[in-house]
Amino acid sequence: MNIQPPNYFWVNHKQTYKTEIGDGYLWSPKVNANNSFNQSYENMKLVKPGDIIFSYAMGVIQALGCARSYAYETENPFQEIEQWGNLGWKVDVDFFYVDNKFKPKDFIDEIRPLLSDKYSPISLKTGNGNQGCYLAKISANLASYLYEKIDPNGELEIAQLDEDKDENIPQTSKAVYILQRIGQNIFRKELITQFKHCPLTGIHLTELLRASHIKPWRISNDIERLDSANGILLAAHVDILFDKGLISFDDEGNLLTKNNEVDTLLKQMNVQTRKIKLPIESKKYLKWHRDSFNLILDSIVDNKSL
Repeated sequence: MNIQPPNYFWVNHKQTYKTEIGDGYLWSPKVNANNSFNQSYENMKLVKPGDIIFSYAMGVIQALGCARSYAYETENPFQEIEQWGNLGWKVDVDFFYVDNKFKPKDFIDEIRPLLSDKYSPISLKTGNGNQGCYLAKISANLASYLYEKIDPNGELEIAQLDEDKDENIPQTSKAVYILQRIGQNIFRKELITQFKHCPLTGIHLTELLRASHIKPWRISNDIERLDSANGILLAAHVDILFDKGLISFDDEGNLLTKNNEVDTLLKQMNVQTRKIKLPIESKKYLKWHRDSFNLILDSIVDNKSL
């Protein structure tokens, strides 16, 4: 199965940026105040779940986001800005502020060759934001450049993400491949917030935790890839058992094992917990996992047997 690469966008936030980043969305009117066409508003309809969005506000790249929805029609959340009209496009986005904020204007000579002559988010001459542009689609090359600026040392925990493999992923540059994984970085952060530790071992140290998809990334659709209910946070040494289908969970969170050898291994690992709490929305993904690895519901681990 080929993974569709993400699109990359640059959003010019103005007075609404704190609200949009804080509440996790983009919103634009459908047309200009005089009812004329605006390509940057039309670009809202190009966004799909998993697309990467760079947030520019006050002359600075402030945040990075991953789209969680397609554009949908909704009322203007900023009614005080009357010229925007009542209806527009909204996209749900998971944003996080970056540590290495920077001003694109300071690097305009490097950025200019990567910008489109038409519908550029910033002026090719001055590097200032283009007032008439809200959301611009940008190239993978520009996205890679921006990413290298905000994360020059590769510190966004990309190396610790769920390492689902797909032999059909086309060979791309290292930077572009990393950009394709940003959505999983956000997915990992959500699981750490939700679970706080490995529910089987109690391990809290994030360096030892793996954010795994229950239904693997490579065969999930755009929505499933970003759905935290399709995730589980496990210590690395038990995550591999889950990944290989040697353990799973029933709908109530009871631990299931493939065979007696796995039972013995869990005992050797001193894994004491036999039941974990999972969201009800995880049931469909757990069923997929059990069915895929032929784990049956009568293989629940008996607390007394370990």
